[in-house]
Formats: sequence, C-alpha cells, structure tokens
Amino acid sequence: MKLSILSVFVLFLSTNTFALPERHNIESAVKSVRIYQSGAQVERTFSASLEMGTNVLYIGGLSPTIDPNTIQLSGAGDANVMSVKYQMDFLSADRKPKEVFRLEDSLKTASRSLERINGLEQVYTDEMALMNANKSVAGANTGVDVDNLREVADYFRERMIELKVKMMDVHHEQKDLKETIDRLNRQLADWNVKFNKSQGTVVITLQSKQKDNVKLNLSYFTTGAAWNPSYDIRVKQLNAPVKLVYKADVMQTTGET
Repeated sequence: MKLSILSVFVLFLSTNTFALPERHNIESAVKSVRIYQSGAQVERTFSASLEMGTNVLYIGGLSPTIDPNTIQLSGAGDANVMSVKYQMDFLSADRKPKEVFRLEDSLKTASRSLERINGLEQVYTDEMALMNANKSVAGANTGVDVDNLREVADYFRERMIELKVKMMDVHHEQKDLKETIDRLNRQLADWNVKFNKSQGTVVITLQSKQKDNVKLNLSYFTTGAAWNPSYDIRVKQLNAPVKLVYKADVMQTTGET
C-alpha cells in the first residue's frame, strides 16, 4: 500500500515537471506614445507563437518607471489571459546581446593566446640563460682545439641569433595581443554600462487550447517622460505683427527605444 502511494506521488511530480511552461522572450515595438507634462502613455505591439496549454511571455527592455496598475493587454484572440505581472530585471545570460557573447569569446581566445606566448617567451629565456652559462668549452688548464672552438662558436652564434629573432617575434605578438585584450575589455565595459542597469519586464501568462499565432498590444503609463511648454517670439520689423511659435521641450529617461 505504501509502495503504491509512493508510485502515484512520484508520477504526480514527474507529470508536473514535464508540464512546466516554457519561457518565451518576446521583442516588442513601440506603436504610439502620448506624452503628458508628467509621464507618458506607451503602447507596444508584438507577436507570439502559442503552444497548446500554458504559455509564459516575457516582454523585456521596458522602462523601470512603469506604474504596474496601468498595464493593459489586448488582442489575445482565443487565448485566456491568466496573469499580467510587472517585475524589475537586470542583464542576464539570456538577455545578453549577441555582440557581448562574441566579445567575450574573442577575449577568452586572446587571453589564452597571450598565456601561450608568455610561456614560449620563458622557454626561450631559459635556453638563452643556459647557453650563456655554458660558454666555456674547456677547463682553465686544458687547451682548446681551434676547430672545436670554431664549431662551438658557430653553433652558439647561430642559435643565439635564432633565439633573438624568436624573442622579437614573441614581443611583437605580446604587444598585439595586449592591445587586442585592452580593446575588447573597453568594448565590453561600454556594453556593461549600457545594459547592466535595471529594466522593466512584463510577464504574461496565457492559456491556449491550441497552437496559435497572435498579435498583442501592451499599454502602460511611465513616469520617465515629461514635457514643458516653450515659446519662440519672432518679429521682422518694429511695426509688424509678432509671430508667436508654441513649442514643447520633451524629456525622457525611460531607457526605452
């Protein structure tokens, strides 16, 4: 009896595990913006491919100053809207642009190449030190055959020239790799400044009876935008009518594009 209950419990857990909805990161586009003197009403549009069952859509890259109470979703078609939530999000692996991954891979490759060339430099340095420490071909009281001395000198000279040339190549490659690593680090720093900041994300849970492609509209109010009136007064002559141009100075810190 206990075994049967346990089997049913495990089966229930397994079923729930496989039934977990998949996360869908959706890109949206701004459809319209109405700016007030304090805040703005934004409407976005996006498309989604729904699977039969529960679908969780993540609409990221939104303003961190959205009023959650103003979020509205329309155009869900035959799907049922189970929930619409707003949350803050930071740069994560699944939100990194492809350019960041490319820069990180290039940085790893360049760093490994620099480690290899640094090791090669040490090998050449040790060999040059070994040759300099063994210049003597005979003891203090032992004569040296001229032919033998010439042969040793020729070998020493040729090998030292070869090592010097190799060391020059190593130093040039080290310089190039260090410049490459420095450039990649600066580019990554620029990306981090741009993306490593809080953004808003709307999480939408939909229940669909079948596979379907839907086009949805998302609207919300954000306090990250405003405008102030300004005036441009122009006159051609002192006795001519004054031309008054009404303008608006628009400011926005939503972080949205």
